[in-house]
Amino acid sequence: MKRDQLEQFVNDNRAEFDTDIPSLKAWHGIEQQLDKKEQKAVKRFSRWRAMRIAAAVILLLVTGGLIGSFITQNQYENSVAVATIDIDDIAPELSEMEVFYQSQVQEKVQLLANYKETDNELKADLEELDAWREELKADLIDAPRGSEEEIINDIIRSYQTKIEILEHVLSRIQAASNQNSEENEVSI
Repeated sequence: MKRDQLEQFVNDNRAEFDTDIPSLKAWHGIEQQLDKKEQKAVKRFSRWRAMRIAAAVILLLVTGGLIGSFITQNQYENSVAVATIDIDDIAPELSEMEVFYQSQVQEKVQLLANYKETDNELKADLEELDAWREELKADLIDAPRGSEEEIINDIIRSYQTKIEILEHVLSRIQAASNQNSEENEVSI
């Protein structure tokens, strides 16, 4: 009952309540309090947002690092697995031919060492042939089935080329040596 009376009183006197306008000083105080609350909310929001962004960046970096580590580890394991594949498994006849050709090359190199006139260009060419042959061996490991024979033939050709070069150099040195010997005999 009292409540109804209070409501009735407020409704009857509403016009008198609405006539009072707060002073400008009061409005200024209210605005300052609202601005402070907004600034605190903005600071809280910007701090919260910055922490979320930092957490996202850290999460991305850690995830990227783990994925990179995983990929690198798999590539290393794959390269180790490839390196452990023996050429003898792919082309068993190649190792026998390599032994034969290497003995031939070694024999020619020893004969050439007797003349002391080894040329740096010759060594560079022979090393280039060796590097090419090693590339061919690496290609042989990765070669698709059916193309191994062509690569093996190229490896054999590299040995044959090396032997031909050594024989050519030896024959020239021997010819020059024989010519010098004949000239020395004639002059004596």
